[in-house]
Amino acid sequence: MLQPAFFTMYRIAQFFCVPLQRKVLEMNHSEYIELSDLQSVINDRIGSLQCWVRVEVESHRMVGGHHYLNVIEKKADGTIAAKASAKLWRHNSMVLARFNQVTGKDLEAGMSVVIAVSVEYHALYGLSLIILDIDTAYSLGLREQERQATIKRLTDGGLMDMQKQLPLPFLPGRIAVISSQSAAGYDDFVKHLNANSRGFVFQHTLFPSLVQGEGAPATIIEQLHQIEAAGGYDVVLILRGGGAESDMFCFDDHDLCQTIARCPLPVLTAIGHERDYHVADMVAHSHFKTPTALAGFLIDWMSRIEDEVVTALIGVQQALERKLLAEESRVADLYGNIRFYLSSNIHQLDQSVQQLQSSIANSMSAIVAKADSDVSRCLSTIAFAMTSTISACEAQIALTDTRITSSDPRGILRQGYALALNPDGTLVTSAQSKRVGEDFSLLFADGCWDCTINTIREHNLQHPIEQ
Repeated sequence: MLQPAFFTMYRIAQFFCVPLQRKVLEMNHSEYIELSDLQSVINDRIGSLQCWVRVEVESHRMVGGHHYLNVIEKKADGTIAAKASAKLWRHNSMVLARFNQVTGKDLEAGMSVVIAVSVEYHALYGLSLIILDIDTAYSLGLREQERQATIKRLTDGGLMDMQKQLPLPFLPGRIAVISSQSAAGYDDFVKHLNANSRGFVFQHTLFPSLVQGEGAPATIIEQLHQIEAAGGYDVVLILRGGGAESDMFCFDDHDLCQTIARCPLPVLTAIGHERDYHVADMVAHSHFKTPTALAGFLIDWMSRIEDEVVTALIGVQQALERKLLAEESRVADLYGNIRFYLSSNIHQLDQSVQQLQSSIANSMSAIVAKADSDVSRCLSTIAFAMTSTISACEAQIALTDTRITSSDPRGILRQGYALALNPDGTLVTSAQSKRVGEDFSLLFADGCWDCTINTIREHNLQHPIEQ
């Protein structure tokens, strides 16, 4: 088991080379050794030295499966205090694979790491460090420090709650999805969305992106800009669906989280399992544990709106029915009043005629004859007047009944016309009151269509409407 220790190159030289120097000085001029013998002595002295060392990677290259690095130590002012070459042999390359799996990073220039080394001295190539292991716990600690620094920068910039202040749209009409098309989480999302029990159809567009690794933040940022530039979308979803912890480090990237926070559309994330919670989740409008849970949220959202619309339509229908009943009652009362008025007038006229006939009968025969002629003429006039009055009244009744019937919305709908309704149930009275992309409903006699406006064309009602 290697014990942690830190040595500068100066202390190594002081510890191993000074005893050798004293030994050489004690020899007379006739005694000497070969250079290779001297190097063998040096190699014997330092060959067993193994320790943990904190270094910064200055350069890294791979040749034939072997890894060659230059490692340095910097002073507080940034100048180099110590420098050495290091090697990681091909047979031990699983050390780098494990480092990448745990930390999500490749060993690259500028990275600070703690490595376990064995000191080697070669007659031709000099002093070098053979890398035996890399302390992943140290690197994870640095990553957590970076994560906390990212959270602080976003908090100080007022970005942590910026998304949460955006209102969700009335309906998720057009959905932009950022994910990898091959990601299992995206596949689960689509299947759950399409299998909803109410038969909702969701219009979503995939913007393919890397969702793990070093290149993921840049591609996700690019797709967020593409969505914003395209316009017309209501909400943005970022899907991943869990995985190794190191695969998710990209969602703690400051630039990515800043772009999410500043996005003008609500961003909903589902990039991890139950145990995962990343900075991207913190700055998003809402976050969900899995893509399936996010799909369920969208289905519940649509269900709630549908229930509200159906309730509103039922209310409108009931109000129309009450209005029709009231109008029918009013027409019936009017018709009864007219009939009563006509009957009363006819009865009065009949009494007047009978009185006139009695008066004429008591007159002189000549007067009776003349009066009989006048009476006949008056009867004709009265009959004509009565007929005209009755015809006019009946025509007025028919006209009133026709107007009432024609104003019945149900009769209009049965003739093939439709009523355009706003999402809140109010009547659309002008084509210019709506915009392209907005939703409305068409109410027919036998049902209702939910529609979206594609284009708006002007029409002059002075011209006849083509059938």
